[in-house]
Amino acid sequence: MIEAALREEFSTTYYPDGDVAAGVARWPAVQIVKGTWDYVEGLEGSFGALNRAKGQKDIFVFHGPHQLATQSPENMRLASERMATFALAAAKGESTIDGAAKPTDLRALVLSAPSHWDRTTKPNGAQ
Repeated sequence: MIEAALREEFSTTYYPDGDVAAGVARWPAVQIVKGTWDYVEGLEGSFGALNRAKGQKDIFVFHGPHQLATQSPENMRLASERMATFALAAAKGESTIDGAAKPTDLRALVLSAPSHWDRTTKPNGAQ
């Protein structure tokens, strides 16, 4: 019921599904910022949406889960910088975004993540 109310009254969703990105090819711009093991949506769907987008696009992933509250300060700083850079480029109508990753497959996307890990997960040798 909550999901239906959000969609009907506010034209938004809490649980993303195919409806959200169905028209991504018509969007003027899209930026995706997420953790590499996002429990809401896997990287496959986000990468697929990015590849369908025709306008300005950017994707930024960090090592960690969906929630931003557990992210390292370094990841939060980098994500904030990416969002500000993207917004500025979109507002100016620029066709390229400084520092944007251009992964060709999921492996390249995961490898584009900075070496900082969220605060709940720290593999041996990780920063």
